[in-house]
Amino acid sequence: MDLEEMTEGLSREDNVYLAKLAKLAMRYEDMVGFMDKVVQTVKLEELNKEEKYLWFMGYKNVIRARATSWEIISSIERKEKCMGNAGHVKRINKYMRKIRPNIREICSKIMLNLKSVDFFLINSVLPDQFKENFVENQVEHVDNMNSKIETDVLKICDELLDIFQLHLTVEPLEGMSYEFMEHIFPNCFSRGGNIDYDIYLSELESGLEQVKISEMSREEGVYMAVLAQQAVRFNDMFDFMKGVVTEIKVDELTLEERRLWSLAYIEKVSTVGYTLGIVSSILDMEEDKQDKDRAIIIKKYMHKLLKEFYEIYALTLKHTNKAEPLEFSTQLSLKSYFQMHRVCLSYLHIIKPGLQTEEAS
Repeated sequence: MDLEEMTEGLSREDNVYLAKLAKLAMRYEDMVGFMDKVVQTVKLEELNKEEKYLWFMGYKNVIRARATSWEIISSIERKEKCMGNAGHVKRINKYMRKIRPNIREICSKIMLNLKSVDFFLINSVLPDQFKENFVENQVEHVDNMNSKIETDVLKICDELLDIFQLHLTVEPLEGMSYEFMEHIFPNCFSRGGNIDYDIYLSELESGLEQVKISEMSREEGVYMAVLAQQAVRFNDMFDFMKGVVTEIKVDELTLEERRLWSLAYIEKVSTVGYTLGIVSSILDMEEDKQDKDRAIIIKKYMHKLLKEFYEIYALTLKHTNKAEPLEFSTQLSLKSYFQMHRVCLSYLHIIKPGLQTEEAS
């Protein structure tokens, strides 16, 4: 069950409640998804203060994570170029092509609202003398095949969210000089300009090359997994290592490959388990209060999380040649799934002593 299917038929209040739940579980991608459902039916400026804050918090955390990982990968690319490692640079560029559409999708959702000086955020926060400059300064197009455009867009969107935060916390910034605003928001108010919104968004809509993990070689998949680990993109790391072991048994992996495989799977299982723990405890609280409506909504989210966990659990058993997993079912007790979680982690951690033995020999 994906998020789109899960939220079908839910009200504005239901999606806001789920966004709060996702925030507690630090599932910011889900938080953004729930708040996107809200703003599909209600304009951003019509949200109440709490809803605006949830929208802001979700996007702020997602943008920050994207910016950090992109900067790490870009710095590795620069280092490899300086060292003359053309093969590594080619693979890094391929990984950047893989994650670029995701960055553009997130940023475009913010930028689409900034194509006009009539946008409520600019009108409600910025002094009049800055409104025209704010939009006109975003005019210089940067070659989309260069990583600089993503760096610039991520910085701009991060600052746009900071401006949004001002809208939530303070009165309009009357009396501020342009130089002062440029100092606070150097990317948004740089006189040199940064991005042409229309060109950027049209490039996004025209589509970008899709990088398929299934078509990668074993060596390439392992290198991508190392990059993903360095960029703290564990979901990508998991996908790359899942691709590596599709045709190869875990026992046949090298020491480094097994380390990467176990780390990726342990991180994935632990993260989902942490979320399940938080959500299940909130479900208990709502059931104790006999709030049946809230309990039903939480169980919908729980079903999505359980299915996500089960897929990892089944893959772990398959790749470690353990017994066949039980069929996924919502009828199984939550206790059964937590038992699966412990079993899954135990199988993954068994690999570590095996690695030490192999290394010693």
